[in-house]
Amino acid sequence: MRIEAQEQPLVLDHPKKHAIESPPPLHRQPQPATATIRAAPLGSPLERLSFYTAVEQLYDVASWEEIGRYVGRALLNYFQRVLILSVRERHVACVAAGALSPSRIMVALEAIPEIASQLGRREIHYGPAANDPRASEIAVVFGFEDAATSLIAPIDSGGGIRMLVYADNGGKSELYDDLHDIELLFKEAETSLRMLESRQPVS
Repeated sequence: MRIEAQEQPLVLDHPKKHAIESPPPLHRQPQPATATIRAAPLGSPLERLSFYTAVEQLYDVASWEEIGRYVGRALLNYFQRVLILSVRERHVACVAAGALSPSRIMVALEAIPEIASQLGRREIHYGPAANDPRASEIAVVFGFEDAATSLIAPIDSGGGIRMLVYADNGGKSELYDDLHDIELLFKEAETSLRMLESRQPVS
């Protein structure tokens, strides 16, 4: 997974705010879990958790939904609004949201053609939202205002569990110039998904 290059220079917004201490050990012994993709009501709103604490918790989960929620909580250290979506055969469903109140929980893939046509993309999009029509499509179908910039990233176990992450900073157009930690987050999330899936195949 890589972050694709953007057309304009990236600028770090409030670098001191995002200074993060060295991460603790990440690979703890996982607990038994069941990885089942199902339709479920949206849980409580996400709350920010310190970035590396959230990354560490990715390896102490009981479900793939928890992985999505910890990804969202980690991203709230960088972004104002976060939406975690699960991708199924015929629809996309909201797993968790931070500082957003989606107007619906589930959307048929046929209603979101831009997202549906790019589900195979492995790159992370980060930049002006106008450069990726998926950003506007997500905003429209889940009922919130378009943002100036957006992050859209896939998380894929490679064996059946697939999520799509959306995040933005509202009307702010400034971009971070270093997303190393965020790349780490998505890599660790995919590793955790694969471990979870190996213990209990998706049903």
